[in-house]
Amino acid sequence: MIVRSAVAVAGLLVFGSTFAFFPPLAGLALLAFSAATYWRPEVGLSLVFLVVPFELVRPLPGDVFVSFSEFMLAGSAVAFFWRRPDWLDWDWRPLIWWTPFLGAILLSGLINIEWYKVLPHVLRNCELALMAVLALNVYRSGSGRRRWVHLAAGAALLFQGLLAVVQQLSEGAFGTRAVGTFSNPNQMGGFMALATVTALALWLVTQDAAKGELMVHAKRVLGLGALAGLLGLLLSASRSALASASGGALVTLAGLWRVGLAQSASKRLGLRRIVLVLTSLLLLTVVFAQLPLFQPAYRTLSERVGPGLYAAAEKRLSFFEAGFKVWSSNPLLGVGPGRWREEALAHDVLADPALDESILAHPHNLLLQVGALFGLLGVLGLLYAGVRYALFFRVSSSPFALAGWAFLAVFVVNNLADSLYPSLAVETGWFLGALAAFAANRHADAALHSQA
Repeated sequence: MIVRSAVAVAGLLVFGSTFAFFPPLAGLALLAFSAATYWRPEVGLSLVFLVVPFELVRPLPGDVFVSFSEFMLAGSAVAFFWRRPDWLDWDWRPLIWWTPFLGAILLSGLINIEWYKVLPHVLRNCELALMAVLALNVYRSGSGRRRWVHLAAGAALLFQGLLAVVQQLSEGAFGTRAVGTFSNPNQMGGFMALATVTALALWLVTQDAAKGELMVHAKRVLGLGALAGLLGLLLSASRSALASASGGALVTLAGLWRVGLAQSASKRLGLRRIVLVLTSLLLLTVVFAQLPLFQPAYRTLSERVGPGLYAAAEKRLSFFEAGFKVWSSNPLLGVGPGRWREEALAHDVLADPALDESILAHPHNLLLQVGALFGLLGVLGLLYAGVRYALFFRVSSSPFALAGWAFLAVFVVNNLADSLYPSLAVETGWFLGALAAFAANRHADAALHSQA
């Protein structure tokens, strides 16, 4: 009774705030998504993941911004809590793994007396853990719910990839670089890298045996989404995203060899899948390089990975130096949530000719960003969460753990030269929770022994 009362109060706050901050249509959309989550949690959560990139942001007093995606996640959580009040029986490991990092954020916030700026950052950093907990508990029941992950990931990649193609018809704010529904090309590239490599890994290890017609269609959507994701990745011309996708693909292929797919009873099937993937990648690259529609984007990409690479590396080093300067001012606790820009300007980082204020959003390295904002304690908390996820996938006997390793590889490599977090916190939490759910179901499928 106490749990349901608390959930009811939380629901009133979430829905009331939505109608207060956003247009009525957004409030009605939130009600629809929450109802879908209550009716079929796997469907509702997949829909939330699909629409998160369509950002609707509203400013609040004190230069604080609130996103509609945050309310969608909260509404879905309320619906799921109401449907399943037995929350003590849930698997809370993603939140437990994330707790040291959240504690470091709160502790760092103590040095910033402007708590109206601190709290939004704390809540935003809770989104990843909340979404991961929801996804883990919603999708872990087996292939009946797993297919919705395949459908959602494939549909998201298909939409963003096709939208990137449409954006080639006219130049936008970033020239020929596609942005999809994201705020900039690097953010889109990061999402496409994470989702594409994960979709490819899932497609490679998903059993072909009959699991229902919807599962067959879901796998086809996933495969097509992986191809569309690669095309969108190329059109974003994001160097860090391309590098991380390459690293994730290598981890996927190495993992396939390690678990013995190419040497198992389904050797012919495994080899056919690998040949199909490599052939598709080659054809897509040729199309991208030769089709007139993509020529401007191809020239942009060639410039960015060719002559422009040295200048970009020099600028990244300047960002890294700025990050070290800010971090060194308070090594243990950091400068506090939301204070990166003002502290960077206070340390006169703009004296470096490679930098200007318009691109000073973060130091373009996640560890430096976390260290500057939340100090050494924040870095250790983040590393702890990452190691726990890695160990979880390591000990799992499920073939789907391979997709978890591929996702982590992309995330780590991309964040060496960029910062996908917390801008992609909800998407990252959804993938981590879903992949953890697959890996937790150790005997879900004999996916490596499917029949040709």
